[in-house]
Formats: sequence, C-alpha cells, structure tokens
Amino acid sequence: HRTRTDLEGLLALPGSIRLVKGAYDAPAGLAMPRGPQLDDLYLQYAERLLAAHHPCALATHHEALMPALCQLIDTHQPPHYVLERLLGIGNEELAAWQDRGYRCRLYVVYGQEWYLYLCNRLAEYPLHLFRALSDMVG
Repeated sequence: HRTRTDLEGLLALPGSIRLVKGAYDAPAGLAMPRGPQLDDLYLQYAERLLAAHHPCALATHHEALMPALCQLIDTHQPPHYVLERLLGIGNEELAAWQDRGYRCRLYVVYGQEWYLYLCNRLAEYPLHLFRALSDMVG
C-alpha cells in the first residue's frame, strides 16, 4: 500500500531498485490482493522506474506481465535494467526473453532463511516441487 510513496523516495537515491510482484498471499492490510489492479500498479511502477532511467530489476513470475514489461523497455530504452526470476521457476520463459535481446537474471535465495523461503514457495504452490525435479533430471 505504500509502494508509490516509497518508490518516489528511492528514485532520489543512487543504486538499483528491485521491484517485485510478490510471490506470497499477504493479509489485506499489508499488501494488495493478486489480480488485475495489482498487475496494473506493478506496470505503472515499472514504467516510472524505466522512464526515469533509474537502475532497476523487475522481478515477477507472472508470465502475462512480461510482454507489457518488454514493451515498456522498448519504449523507454533504459540503460540499466534487468528482468528477474527466482532460480527454478519459469526459467525457460526467462531464457526466451533473453534470446529476444532483453537483459535477464536468475535470482538465487541464500542465507540463513533460504529453507524457510523454499518451504513457503512449496506450500503456496506444491506443483513447483515437480517442476524443480523435472528441471534437475532434464
């Protein structure tokens, strides 16, 4: 709910900004629910970053947003951006965008909380486990 204000403050500072369309359902008072309104806001914030030519990472696993993000990149031609996904989820799609000439990066979770993060991801969508196994074998 505070991203718009936070973003404006961060744009005044150096360094890269990572804009993430969250992976978890959160309480309504803490974050907006998933859906078209959140998607539209994410794209508005992404456009604000790209139009400002501020270094940024745009992170989402929502494949439906990728064409719009890439259109914004094409429109604003930012010098420092990257499209980002978590390692092991939708990496083939990200590679396809990279093959089209967009800068892409895999995000790797590490540190003391990596296992908790992994468990949350699996609890949210258990089929990720099968995808991960498939990626390891194939």
